[in-house]
Parts: sequence; C-alpha cells; structure tokens
Amino acid sequence: MEWRDLRFAALATENAKSGRLAEDLEKAIMDEFERLTGKAEEHWEHGGDRHKAIAAIYQSSFKKANQAMKQHEYCLALELARAADALAHGKQHGSHRLVSGKERLKLSPS
Repeated sequence: MEWRDLRFAALATENAKSGRLAEDLEKAIMDEFERLTGKAEEHWEHGGDRHKAIAAIYQSSFKKANQAMKQHEYCLALELARAADALAHGKQHGSHRLVSGKERLKLSPS
C-alpha cells in the first residue's frame, strides 16, 4: 500500500458519515484522474498502429471514465482511466504478444 492510499483512506473515513468528500480528497481524485487520462491520451497519440479491438476498448474506457467522473463515480472513473492508460500501450506487432483468434496482439513494455 502506498502513502497516497493511506491518505485517501483517512480522508474518506472522516467524511463517510456526511456522505460528502473532503475538498482535499476530491481535488486529489480529480488530479489523479487528469494525470491518468493525460498519460493515456499522450501514449495513444504516439503509439502507432493498434489492433481494432484494442482501439475500441480504449475508446470505450476513455469515454466511460469521463462519464463516470462527471457523475461523481470516482472509483469507477479512476479504474476506467487506468484501463485506458494500460490499453494505450497496446501495439499490433512486437515480441510481447497476446494471442487473439488469428491475429497476434502486443502490449508494449514501458
């Protein structure tokens, strides 16, 4: 467990009864969301060719992450943003491969 996890847990416990997040906690969540989606977009733009299945899942994850954030579904938003970032590393060619049907997919090490 990282220090950020402990800080998150402490702040969440403080405000659990009120049903509202502390401003600091909400800001930390939004900052992390911005960092993750920014990384995902950057990696996606510079990633080259992608398998169409990876592209479809990436686009869906990215869109749903933004929708979840707008609806204040923070855990879901962060998980989908992490998924989008991981998918942004996907490539169609290379030595690290995932097998899917007839085509070989690659996740690039970063």
